[in-house]
Formats: sequence, C-alpha cells, structure tokens
Amino acid sequence: LCKYISERSSVDVLFCGEGLDDITGSHIYFKQTKSGEEFQRILDSNLSRYQCREGLDKIASWFGISIVFPFLDPLFSSFYLSFTDEERIPRFGIEKYFLRVSLDHSDIIPEEFLWRHREEWVDSASSFDKFWLDKLLKLISNKVKPVGGKMQ
Repeated sequence: LCKYISERSSVDVLFCGEGLDDITGSHIYFKQTKSGEEFQRILDSNLSRYQCREGLDKIASWFGISIVFPFLDPLFSSFYLSFTDEERIPRFGIEKYFLRVSLDHSDIIPEEFLWRHREEWVDSASSFDKFWLDKLLKLISNKVKPVGGKMQ
C-alpha cells in the first residue's frame, strides 16, 4: 500500500487509525466486560503490548512516507482515559459510544460514517452466509486427509 501511494501520489504523511479500538475499548471482548475495573484491566493489558507503531512506521519510511498515530498520542489517550470507565464502556451494543455521541451533529464526521457498525477483521473477510473459517476448513479437507487419526 505504501509503495502504491508513494508511486501514485505526492502524499508523504499518513494518518493511521491504529490504537483507537484499543483506547476506546472497541474490540469484541470489551463488549462483554461487566465493570469498569474489568474494562480497565483489559485495556491496560492491550496497551502495554502495543508494538505495531514501529513496524508500520519502518515499512512506510522505506517508501518516503511518515505515519502519524493520532489516537496513540499521549495527549489524546490521557484525555480520553481521564473519563470514567463507565463512560467509556460500550453502550447499547455500540462500541466507541462515548466518542460517537461527543461527535454527533458536529459536522466533523458524516453521521452515516460516525454511526456505522464496526466489523472485526474476521467479519470483513467473511461472507454473510458462511464464516471464513468454515471455508478454510472445507478447502483444507479437500487437500489434506487424516492418516492414522492425524491430519497430514
């Protein structure tokens, strides 16, 4: 993607959305938290392991592009995390609810984009009628046969 951008545009800085789902608790497992404390424990665990920045920035720099991670900026993250855990927990099954409500009717982000459903990467790789793992297993079963109870 970075090669494509560098060869076909004059863009030299990209804004990356990495970290927003972590800061706002938008991953599917956050929806099942029962308390603000549980939410915060998972959040702290995720953020302590966040390492994608260096890899993405290194890849982009090979093509003369800098990547900016605004949602991992300490100023943004400390501001957002200063709100109570209960304010940040997904509400009504909607992730990033607190952030979405704060931007609603602001004309900063179009409403249809602001309130769209977030797809997990697994969902976006799947069709509506068949889960991607089922497709993969079917493909593998046609090529790999069990021998002595083990797949080979």
